[in-house]
Order: sequence, then C-alpha cells, then structure tokens
Amino acid sequence: MTKRRSIGALVLAALVMLWPAAPGFAENLLTMRLIEAIEKSDSEPRGIDELDDIMEMLKRNLAANEYRLVASTSVALPAADTVSRLDGYSVTCSGDRDSLTILIREGKRRLLRTTVVLSEGKPLVFGGFPSKLGKMIFIFLAEPDKE
Repeated sequence: MTKRRSIGALVLAALVMLWPAAPGFAENLLTMRLIEAIEKSDSEPRGIDELDDIMEMLKRNLAANEYRLVASTSVALPAADTVSRLDGYSVTCSGDRDSLTILIREGKRRLLRTTVVLSEGKPLVFGGFPSKLGKMIFIFLAEPDKE
C-alpha cells in the first residue's frame, strides 16, 4: 500500500509539473541593462541600437549627450536571490514583479537596496552612480518570457 501511494504521488507531481500554466501566471523575464550616460556638452545626444526602446525616455529625463550600453543580462522571475554580474557591479534579485527586492553592489560596497513593483513593459531606472565619463544607470524591465 505504501509503494502504491508513493507511485501515485509521483504521477500526480509529474502531472502538475507538466500542466500548462494559466494565462495570468506566465513566467516573466527581468532584463537588466547597465548604461553609461556620458555628459558631453559639445555633441548632439546619440545612442546605440540596443537602446532604441528606451532612448526617448533617457533623453527626456537625463542630462547626457551620449549613452553607452555597458552590460545586459536577463533572469527569470520569480527570482530567489539570483545574482547577476554587470561590469563590476553585482545585482541580486529576489521575488516576483509584484514585490521584487533589488540589491546593487559595487565590489563589497552596497549602493542600493529596495523593494519595487514592476509594471510589465515599463522600465524602472536607478541611476546617478558616478563613472569616469558621467553616470551609470541601471534599467530593469519585466516582460513575459517569449519562449
């Protein structure tokens, strides 16, 4: 009888794992980009193709003339203390888009720790960390996983 229950539990667990997720519970993908906003007064604002989707927002909100994508990565949400490395910075994410805790460190120094709610398709921007040519900016964007 114990063996039969164990097999039944395994079959039930396998069915639950294979069952398609409800539309409202689709896994989200968190994209993180590290951008350097370069402050040059003698040039027109310009960027690169990888920033086309957010370039207008950057131009409206930041006093910089050039933007450079330094690094980018993606993690699945919900995240469980997932650590990502972005050019000398480490970003630890925990939670889902309705309650995501973000910890940004540069080496051992903590720069930011906050809990946010991400709206699908709307970028969240943290910035103002000094760099050689301007400011470092982190952009977080939650989107449905396309796979």
